Amino acid sequence: MSKIIWQKIYTFLILPLIFILAHSAALFSKQIREGLFPRRKSIAELEKWLKQQSGNGQYVLFHAASMGEFEHIKPLLYSLKEKYKTTNVLTFFSPSGYKHVKDTPGLDFFLYMPFDFSSHWKKLYKLLNPSILIISKHDVWPMQIWQANKMNIPIYLVNASLPEKSSRTRPFIKNFLKHVYRDFLMIYTISEEDTQRFSKHYPRCNVKVMGDTKYDQVMLRKQQALKKDFLPAGWLANKWIFLAGSVWPEDEKQLIPGFINLLENHKNVGLIVVPHEPTGKFVNSIEDKLAKWGVVKFTQLKSNFSERVIIVNTIGQLADLYQYANAAYVGGSFKQGVHNVMEPAIYGIPVVFGPVHKNSYEAIQLAKCEGGIIIEDEIQANETLEKLISDNSYKEKAGQKALSMAQNNTGATDKIINNWRSIFQQNEN
Repeated sequence: MSKIIWQKIYTFLILPLIFILAHSAALFSKQIREGLFPRRKSIAELEKWLKQQSGNGQYVLFHAASMGEFEHIKPLLYSLKEKYKTTNVLTFFSPSGYKHVKDTPGLDFFLYMPFDFSSHWKKLYKLLNPSILIISKHDVWPMQIWQANKMNIPIYLVNASLPEKSSRTRPFIKNFLKHVYRDFLMIYTISEEDTQRFSKHYPRCNVKVMGDTKYDQVMLRKQQALKKDFLPAGWLANKWIFLAGSVWPEDEKQLIPGFINLLENHKNVGLIVVPHEPTGKFVNSIEDKLAKWGVVKFTQLKSNFSERVIIVNTIGQLADLYQYANAAYVGGSFKQGVHNVMEPAIYGIPVVFGPVHKNSYEAIQLAKCEGGIIIEDEIQANETLEKLISDNSYKEKAGQKALSMAQNNTGATDKIINNWRSIFQQNEN
Protein backbone atom coordinates (compact mmCIF):
# COMPACT_ATOMS: atom_id res chain seq x y z
CA MET A 1 0.00 0.00 0.00
CA SER A 2 1.10 3.57 -0.60
CA LYS A 3 2.22 5.98 2.09
CA ILE A 4 -0.96 8.07 1.71
CA ILE A 5 -3.19 5.05 2.32
CA TRP A 6 -1.18 4.00 5.37
CA GLN A 7 -1.33 7.53 6.75
CA LYS A 8 -5.11 7.49 6.47
CA ILE A 9 -5.35 4.06 8.10
CA TYR A 10 -3.13 5.18 10.96
CA THR A 11 -4.87 8.55 11.37
CA PHE A 12 -8.47 7.38 11.27
CA LEU A 13 -8.26 3.80 12.55
CA ILE A 14 -5.08 2.77 14.39
CA LEU A 15 -4.44 6.01 16.29
CA PRO A 16 -8.03 6.48 17.58
CA LEU A 17 -8.04 2.82 18.63
CA ILE A 18 -4.79 3.25 20.59
CA PHE A 19 -6.22 6.40 22.18
CA ILE A 20 -9.44 4.67 23.27
CA LEU A 21 -7.72 1.54 24.56
CA ALA A 22 -5.16 3.54 26.52
CA HIS A 23 -7.82 5.65 28.24
CA SER A 24 -9.93 2.56 28.96
CA ALA A 25 -6.95 0.79 30.52
CA ALA A 26 -6.21 3.91 32.58
CA LEU A 27 -9.48 3.39 34.46
CA PHE A 28 -7.99 0.25 36.01
CA SER A 29 -4.27 1.06 36.22
CA LYS A 30 -2.66 3.81 38.27
CA GLN A 31 0.60 3.34 36.37
CA ILE A 32 -1.09 3.95 33.03
CA ARG A 33 -2.91 6.99 34.41
CA GLU A 34 0.37 8.47 35.63
CA GLY A 35 1.84 8.25 32.17
CA LEU A 36 -1.26 9.14 30.19
CA PHE A 37 -3.01 12.19 31.61
CA PRO A 38 0.04 14.49 31.97
CA ARG A 39 0.44 14.34 28.17
CA ARG A 40 -2.52 16.67 27.85
CA LYS A 41 -0.41 19.46 29.37
CA SER A 42 2.91 18.71 27.63
CA ILE A 43 2.75 21.35 24.93
CA ALA A 44 1.45 24.01 27.32
CA GLU A 45 4.35 23.27 29.67
CA LEU A 46 6.81 23.56 26.80
CA GLU A 47 5.30 26.87 25.73
CA LYS A 48 5.56 28.22 29.27
CA TRP A 49 9.19 27.15 29.56
CA LEU A 50 10.13 28.62 26.18
CA LYS A 51 8.81 32.03 27.23
CA GLN A 52 11.43 32.03 29.96
CA GLN A 53 14.30 31.33 27.55
CA SER A 54 16.49 33.95 25.89
CA GLY A 55 15.84 32.52 22.44
CA ASN A 56 19.54 32.25 21.62
CA GLY A 57 21.22 29.07 20.39
CA GLN A 58 19.95 25.93 18.74
CA TYR A 59 17.29 23.62 20.05
CA VAL A 60 17.77 19.88 19.74
CA LEU A 61 14.80 17.59 20.30
CA PHE A 62 15.43 14.08 21.63
CA HIS A 63 12.93 11.30 22.15
CA ALA A 64 13.33 8.19 24.32
CA ALA A 65 10.83 5.55 25.34
CA SER A 66 12.04 5.17 28.92
CA MET A 67 15.01 5.42 31.26
CA GLY A 68 17.07 2.74 29.53
CA GLU A 69 16.94 4.43 26.14
CA PHE A 70 17.65 7.79 27.76
CA GLU A 71 20.73 6.49 29.56
CA HIS A 72 22.26 5.50 26.24
CA ILE A 73 21.93 8.95 24.65
CA LYS A 74 23.38 10.90 27.57
CA PRO A 75 26.79 11.16 25.84
CA LEU A 76 25.06 12.87 22.90
CA LEU A 77 23.50 15.41 25.28
CA TYR A 78 26.86 16.17 26.89
CA SER A 79 28.74 16.39 23.60
CA LEU A 80 26.23 18.59 21.76
CA LYS A 81 26.00 20.93 24.73
CA GLU A 82 29.78 21.18 24.99
CA LYS A 83 30.56 21.48 21.29
CA TYR A 84 27.65 23.55 19.93
CA LYS A 85 26.09 25.04 23.08
CA THR A 86 22.75 23.48 22.13
CA THR A 87 19.58 23.69 24.20
CA ASN A 88 18.49 20.07 24.60
CA VAL A 89 14.83 19.12 25.01
CA LEU A 90 13.63 15.56 25.57
CA THR A 91 10.24 13.88 25.17
CA PHE A 92 9.55 10.67 27.10
CA PHE A 93 6.97 8.00 26.47
CA SER A 94 7.25 6.17 29.80
CA PRO A 95 6.88 7.46 33.38
CA SER A 96 9.93 5.33 34.32
CA GLY A 97 12.07 7.80 32.45
CA TYR A 98 10.20 11.00 33.14
CA LYS A 99 10.40 10.61 36.91
CA HIS A 100 14.16 10.07 37.12
CA VAL A 101 15.94 12.54 34.82
CA LYS A 102 15.78 15.76 36.80
CA ASP A 103 19.10 17.65 36.95
CA THR A 104 20.72 15.48 34.27
CA PRO A 105 23.78 17.35 32.90
CA GLY A 106 23.24 18.44 29.31
CA LEU A 107 19.44 18.25 29.50
CA ASP A 108 17.61 21.58 29.60
CA PHE A 109 13.95 20.54 29.59
CA PHE A 110 11.92 17.32 29.45
CA LEU A 111 8.25 16.53 28.95
CA TYR A 112 5.92 13.67 28.25
CA MET A 113 5.54 12.89 24.57
CA PRO A 114 2.20 14.38 23.46
CA PHE A 115 -0.43 12.13 21.93
CA ASP A 116 0.69 11.12 18.45
CA PHE A 117 -1.62 13.43 16.52
CA SER A 118 -0.24 15.53 13.67
CA SER A 119 -1.72 18.74 15.12
CA HIS A 120 0.14 18.20 18.40
CA TRP A 121 3.48 17.65 16.70
CA LYS A 122 2.94 20.57 14.34
CA LYS A 123 2.41 22.90 17.29
CA LEU A 124 5.37 21.48 19.22
CA TYR A 125 7.73 21.78 16.25
CA LYS A 126 6.60 25.34 15.54
CA LEU A 127 7.22 26.32 19.15
CA LEU A 128 10.64 24.72 19.38
CA ASN A 129 11.91 24.94 15.79
CA PRO A 130 14.51 22.22 16.46
CA SER A 131 17.65 21.98 14.35
CA ILE A 132 17.38 18.22 14.51
CA LEU A 133 15.14 15.42 15.87
CA ILE A 134 16.95 12.46 17.43
CA ILE A 135 15.10 9.22 18.28
CA SER A 136 16.76 6.73 20.62
CA LYS A 137 16.79 3.06 19.57
CA HIS A 138 13.27 2.01 18.60
CA ASP A 139 10.43 4.17 19.93
CA VAL A 140 9.31 5.52 16.56
CA TRP A 141 5.88 7.16 16.39
CA PRO A 142 4.52 7.67 12.85
CA MET A 143 2.97 11.14 13.22
CA GLN A 144 6.01 12.36 15.10
CA ILE A 145 8.17 11.40 12.10
CA TRP A 146 5.80 12.32 9.27
CA GLN A 147 5.13 15.81 10.63
CA ALA A 148 8.83 16.48 11.27
CA ASN A 149 9.66 15.42 7.73
CA LYS A 150 6.86 17.61 6.37
CA MET A 151 8.39 20.58 8.21
CA ASN A 152 11.89 19.79 6.89
CA ILE A 153 13.35 18.88 10.28
CA PRO A 154 16.33 16.46 9.92
CA ILE A 155 15.40 13.19 11.64
CA TYR A 156 17.88 10.59 12.91
CA LEU A 157 17.45 7.22 14.57
CA VAL A 158 20.45 6.42 16.78
CA ASN A 159 21.55 3.15 18.39
CA ALA A 160 19.17 1.34 16.06
CA SER A 161 18.97 -2.42 15.89
CA LEU A 162 16.83 -4.94 14.04
CA PRO A 163 17.02 -8.46 15.52
CA GLU A 164 16.48 -11.39 13.16
CA LYS A 165 13.12 -12.35 14.67
CA SER A 166 11.88 -8.82 15.30
CA SER A 167 8.20 -8.19 14.63
CA ARG A 168 9.42 -5.39 12.36
CA THR A 169 10.55 -8.03 9.85
CA ARG A 170 7.01 -9.36 9.38
CA PRO A 171 5.41 -8.48 6.02
CA PHE A 172 2.39 -6.49 7.24
CA ILE A 173 4.36 -4.45 9.79
CA LYS A 174 7.20 -3.93 7.31
CA ASN A 175 4.80 -2.60 4.72
CA PHE A 176 3.64 0.04 7.19
CA LEU A 177 6.95 0.95 8.82
CA LYS A 178 8.85 1.40 5.57
CA HIS A 179 6.81 4.58 5.05
CA VAL A 180 8.02 5.80 8.45
CA TYR A 181 11.67 4.74 8.27
CA ARG A 182 12.11 6.32 4.84
CA ASP A 183 11.50 9.76 6.35
CA PHE A 184 14.63 9.47 8.49
CA LEU A 185 17.56 11.35 7.06
CA MET A 186 19.71 8.52 8.41
CA ILE A 187 19.35 5.43 10.59
CA TYR A 188 22.50 4.83 12.63
CA THR A 189 22.78 1.16 13.56
CA ILE A 190 24.82 -0.46 16.31
CA SER A 191 26.40 -3.15 14.12
CA GLU A 192 27.07 -4.24 10.55
CA GLU A 193 24.61 -7.12 11.02
CA ASP A 194 21.82 -4.68 11.91
CA THR A 195 22.72 -2.50 8.94
CA GLN A 196 22.39 -5.49 6.64
CA ARG A 197 19.03 -6.46 8.10
CA PHE A 198 17.68 -2.91 7.77
CA SER A 199 18.90 -2.81 4.16
CA LYS A 200 17.26 -6.16 3.46
CA HIS A 201 13.87 -5.42 5.02
CA TYR A 202 13.78 -1.66 4.35
CA PRO A 203 15.81 -1.32 1.13
CA ARG A 204 15.06 2.33 0.38
CA CYS A 205 16.07 3.61 3.81
CA ASN A 206 19.32 5.42 4.53
CA VAL A 207 21.26 3.20 6.93
CA LYS A 208 24.79 3.44 8.30
CA VAL A 209 26.61 1.58 11.05
CA MET A 210 27.85 3.91 13.78
CA GLY A 211 28.06 1.74 16.88
CA ASP A 212 26.25 2.17 20.17
CA THR A 213 26.59 5.20 22.43
CA LYS A 214 25.69 2.84 25.27
CA TYR A 215 29.39 1.95 25.53
CA ASP A 216 30.35 5.60 25.86
CA GLN A 217 27.70 6.09 28.52
CA VAL A 218 28.80 3.17 30.70
CA MET A 219 32.39 4.41 30.46
CA LEU A 220 31.30 7.93 31.41
CA ARG A 221 29.17 6.68 34.30
CA LYS A 222 31.99 4.49 35.53
CA GLN A 223 34.32 7.50 35.68
CA GLN A 224 31.71 9.43 37.66
CA ALA A 225 30.82 6.53 39.98
CA LEU A 226 34.40 5.80 40.98
CA LYS A 227 34.60 9.27 42.52
CA LYS A 228 31.80 8.49 45.00
CA ASP A 229 31.17 6.14 47.90
CA PHE A 230 27.88 4.27 47.77
CA LEU A 231 28.54 1.54 50.34
CA PRO A 232 30.32 1.61 53.73
CA ALA A 233 33.98 0.61 53.55
CA GLY A 234 33.62 -1.53 56.67
CA TRP A 235 31.05 -3.80 55.02
CA LEU A 236 33.09 -4.10 51.83
CA ALA A 237 36.33 -5.07 53.58
CA ASN A 238 37.50 -8.62 52.77
CA LYS A 239 34.22 -9.55 51.08
CA TRP A 240 33.67 -11.41 47.83
CA ILE A 241 30.59 -9.68 46.43
CA PHE A 242 28.05 -10.98 43.97
CA LEU A 243 25.56 -8.46 42.59
CA ALA A 244 22.30 -9.46 40.94
CA GLY A 245 20.88 -6.49 39.02
CA SER A 246 17.50 -5.79 37.39
CA VAL A 247 16.07 -8.91 39.01
CA TRP A 248 12.54 -10.02 38.15
CA PRO A 249 10.62 -12.74 40.03
CA GLU A 250 11.46 -15.10 37.16
CA ASP A 251 15.17 -14.44 37.73
CA GLU A 252 14.88 -14.77 41.49
CA LYS A 253 13.40 -18.25 41.17
CA GLN A 254 16.49 -19.47 39.31
CA LEU A 255 19.03 -17.65 41.48
CA ILE A 256 17.90 -18.23 45.05
CA PRO A 257 19.40 -21.78 45.43
CA GLY A 258 22.75 -20.44 44.20
CA PHE A 259 22.55 -17.49 46.58
CA ILE A 260 21.87 -19.79 49.49
CA ASN A 261 24.79 -22.01 48.52
CA LEU A 262 27.18 -19.04 48.34
CA LEU A 263 26.09 -17.62 51.67
CA GLU A 264 26.06 -20.99 53.42
CA ASN A 265 29.43 -22.30 52.21
CA HIS A 266 31.49 -19.12 51.82
CA LYS A 267 31.57 -16.93 54.90
CA ASN A 268 33.24 -14.02 53.09
CA VAL A 269 30.44 -13.61 50.55
CA GLY A 270 28.34 -10.45 50.45
CA LEU A 271 25.25 -10.36 48.26
CA ILE A 272 23.61 -7.31 46.67
CA VAL A 273 20.21 -7.81 45.04
CA VAL A 274 18.69 -5.04 42.92
CA PRO A 275 15.06 -5.74 41.91
CA HIS A 276 13.97 -4.30 38.57
CA GLU A 277 10.85 -3.01 40.30
CA PRO A 278 11.49 -2.72 44.05
CA THR A 279 7.90 -3.15 45.15
CA GLY A 280 7.31 -3.97 48.80
CA LYS A 281 5.96 -7.43 48.00
CA PHE A 282 8.96 -8.46 45.89
CA VAL A 283 11.52 -6.99 48.29
CA ASN A 284 9.86 -8.80 51.20
CA SER A 285 9.87 -12.06 49.24
CA ILE A 286 13.64 -11.88 48.71
CA GLU A 287 14.19 -10.82 52.31
CA ASP A 288 12.23 -13.78 53.67
CA LYS A 289 14.25 -16.30 51.64
CA LEU A 290 17.63 -14.89 52.68
CA ALA A 291 16.77 -13.77 56.22
CA LYS A 292 19.02 -16.40 57.81
CA TRP A 293 22.12 -14.47 56.74
CA GLY A 294 20.83 -11.04 57.66
CA VAL A 295 19.20 -8.66 55.20
CA VAL A 296 19.31 -4.86 55.14
CA LYS A 297 17.57 -2.50 52.73
CA PHE A 298 19.67 0.07 50.88
CA THR A 299 17.67 2.97 52.32
CA GLN A 300 18.44 1.73 55.85
CA LEU A 301 22.22 1.35 55.53
CA LYS A 302 24.35 2.57 58.40
CA SER A 303 28.11 3.02 58.66
CA ASN A 304 28.36 -0.26 60.56
CA PHE A 305 26.17 -3.31 60.00
CA SER A 306 26.69 -7.07 59.98
CA GLU A 307 24.02 -8.25 57.55
CA ARG A 308 25.45 -10.08 54.54
CA VAL A 309 22.65 -9.26 52.08
CA ILE A 310 21.73 -5.81 50.80
CA ILE A 311 18.48 -5.34 48.91
CA VAL A 312 18.42 -2.13 46.90
CA ASN A 313 14.87 -0.83 47.35
CA THR A 314 15.36 2.33 45.28
CA ILE A 315 15.81 3.09 41.58
CA GLY A 316 18.86 4.57 39.87
CA GLN A 317 21.78 3.10 41.83
CA LEU A 318 22.41 -0.15 39.96
CA ALA A 319 25.00 1.00 37.41
CA ASP A 320 27.09 2.63 40.16
CA LEU A 321 26.99 -0.39 42.47
CA TYR A 322 28.57 -2.76 39.94
CA GLN A 323 31.94 -1.25 40.90
CA TYR A 324 31.85 -3.26 44.13
CA ALA A 325 31.08 -6.65 42.58
CA ASN A 326 33.46 -9.51 41.86
CA ALA A 327 30.86 -10.93 39.47
CA ALA A 328 27.32 -9.98 38.46
CA TYR A 329 24.06 -11.31 37.11
CA VAL A 330 21.89 -9.17 34.81
CA GLY A 331 18.17 -9.81 35.04
CA GLY A 332 15.29 -9.86 32.62
CA SER A 333 16.99 -12.83 30.98
CA PHE A 334 14.45 -15.33 32.32
CA LYS A 335 11.58 -13.04 31.33
CA GLN A 336 11.17 -10.74 28.29
CA GLY A 337 14.81 -9.89 27.61
CA VAL A 338 18.11 -9.17 29.36
CA HIS A 339 18.83 -5.66 30.62
CA ASN A 340 22.07 -3.69 30.21
CA VAL A 341 25.02 -6.10 30.34
CA MET A 342 27.56 -3.35 29.58
CA GLU A 343 27.12 -1.70 32.96
CA PRO A 344 28.89 -4.54 34.82
CA ALA A 345 31.21 -5.44 31.90
CA ILE A 346 32.91 -2.04 32.01
CA TYR A 347 34.17 -2.89 35.51
CA GLY A 348 36.00 -5.96 34.24
CA ILE A 349 33.87 -8.58 35.97
CA PRO A 350 32.18 -11.72 34.58
CA VAL A 351 28.59 -11.08 33.49
CA VAL A 352 26.07 -13.86 34.04
CA PHE A 353 22.65 -13.89 32.35
CA GLY A 354 19.87 -16.25 31.38
CA PRO A 355 18.61 -17.74 28.10
CA VAL A 356 16.39 -14.81 27.05
CA HIS A 357 19.12 -12.50 25.79
CA LYS A 358 18.75 -12.38 21.99
CA ASN A 359 17.26 -8.90 22.40
CA SER A 360 20.73 -7.64 23.33
CA TYR A 361 23.50 -7.48 20.74
CA GLU A 362 25.96 -6.80 23.56
CA ALA A 363 24.93 -9.92 25.47
CA ILE A 364 25.40 -12.04 22.36
CA GLN A 365 28.86 -10.55 21.78
CA LEU A 366 29.80 -10.98 25.45
CA ALA A 367 28.89 -14.66 25.29
CA LYS A 368 30.94 -15.10 22.10
CA CYS A 369 34.05 -13.58 23.66
CA GLU A 370 33.51 -15.56 26.90
CA GLY A 371 33.09 -12.46 29.02
CA GLY A 372 29.42 -13.39 29.40
CA ILE A 373 28.20 -16.64 30.95
CA ILE A 374 24.78 -18.03 30.01
CA ILE A 375 22.78 -20.05 32.52
CA GLU A 376 19.71 -22.06 31.51
CA ASP A 377 18.25 -23.01 34.89
CA GLU A 378 18.80 -22.96 38.65
CA ILE A 379 21.22 -25.91 38.51
CA GLN A 380 23.51 -24.07 36.09
CA ALA A 381 23.10 -20.89 38.12
CA ASN A 382 24.31 -22.68 41.25
CA GLU A 383 27.22 -24.31 39.43
CA THR A 384 28.27 -21.02 37.81
CA LEU A 385 28.23 -19.05 41.05
CA GLU A 386 30.28 -21.74 42.79
CA LYS A 387 32.84 -21.81 39.96
CA LEU A 388 33.18 -18.02 39.95
CA ILE A 389 34.10 -17.91 43.63
CA SER A 390 36.18 -21.10 43.67
CA ASP A 391 38.18 -20.63 40.46
CA ASN A 392 39.77 -17.18 40.57
CA SER A 393 41.66 -17.69 37.29
CA TYR A 394 38.38 -18.47 35.49
CA LYS A 395 36.74 -15.40 37.03
CA GLU A 396 39.63 -13.08 36.16
CA LYS A 397 39.86 -14.24 32.54
CA ALA A 398 36.12 -13.82 31.99
CA GLY A 399 36.21 -10.38 33.59
CA GLN A 400 39.10 -9.21 31.42
CA LYS A 401 37.34 -10.39 28.26
CA ALA A 402 34.19 -8.51 29.31
CA LEU A 403 36.19 -5.33 29.90
CA SER A 404 38.02 -5.60 26.57
CA MET A 405 34.75 -6.05 24.71
CA ALA A 406 33.28 -2.95 26.36
CA GLN A 407 36.35 -0.77 25.83
CA ASN A 408 36.82 -1.81 22.20
CA ASN A 409 33.34 -0.57 21.28
CA THR A 410 33.50 2.98 22.60
CA GLY A 411 33.61 5.99 20.27
CA ALA A 412 30.15 6.00 18.67
CA THR A 413 29.30 9.40 20.16
CA ASP A 414 32.18 11.17 18.41
CA LYS A 415 31.36 9.50 15.10
CA ILE A 416 27.73 10.59 15.27
CA ILE A 417 28.48 14.16 16.38
CA ASN A 418 30.99 14.53 13.55
CA ASN A 419 28.34 13.45 11.05
CA TRP A 420 26.06 16.23 12.31
CA ARG A 421 28.72 18.92 12.05
CA SER A 422 27.28 20.52 8.90
CA ILE A 423 23.79 20.81 10.42
CA PHE A 424 24.96 22.69 13.51
CA GLN A 425 27.57 24.80 11.78
CA GLN A 426 24.98 25.90 9.22
CA ASN A 427 22.55 26.90 11.97
CA GLU A 428 25.29 28.79 13.84
CA ASN A 429 25.70 31.17 10.90
